[in-house]
Amino acid sequence: MPRAALSLGALALVGGLALAGCAGSARLTPPPPGDGGGSTSAAPERTGTPRAAELVLEAERFAILDEEGSVLAEHAWTEDPSAAIDALAGAIGTEAEVEAHEPEHADDPSGTEYHWPGLEVRVSDFENDPPMWTNWKIHVDAERVGELLVVGPRGEHVGQTGAELECLGGIDPFEADGGLAALCLLEDAPVAGAPGSFRYVQSLLGSSGDVDGLRVERLIAPTENYGP
Repeated sequence: MPRAALSLGALALVGGLALAGCAGSARLTPPPPGDGGGSTSAAPERTGTPRAAELVLEAERFAILDEEGSVLAEHAWTEDPSAAIDALAGAIGTEAEVEAHEPEHADDPSGTEYHWPGLEVRVSDFENDPPMWTNWKIHVDAERVGELLVVGPRGEHVGQTGAELECLGGIDPFEADGGLAALCLLEDAPVAGAPGSFRYVQSLLGSSGDVDGLRVERLIAPTENYGP
């Protein structure tokens, strides 16, 4: 199946499957050190406890950054979700509300939802089996969760226009619920040990008007497409 193809049925599987091409991310790659004009002066030391300021969703992991862009915590999607949920609670500043997840369609497994306003961690009931299978994902439908800014691999965020996005395979809008909807795959990464299989960061866009009105309504990571 072509990796750049998007089907209308993908909307029903928005929590699980998507199809696209390859792209990399430099979001969390530290900039090369400058020569500073020959200066050897040291950077001022930081005092106090660093504050979580940003949550970055990538195809292989998420990272929590402080106000200066340093990584405070990072968790791969192949990890057990318990430590990741604890890290999110610490970054957001409150514990999650927990409730059972009821399947919404045939490909949506039952599980447990961990809610904060604007963010949900969904843990499915099947066992995590890395590197092939992961049993949890993050859904975000707000630009900020508390004081935490939530972005995709290149700074994409809820509320951003479709025209501002770089989508793997482009955007192919379709009619949905009296308006328009579209899927945009922001980044992919190969699944280890599974040739032709990929994990993605995905955005869901919607508009009550025309294509120019499409805006990001949700970020989801990870979604998967398993090859033959």
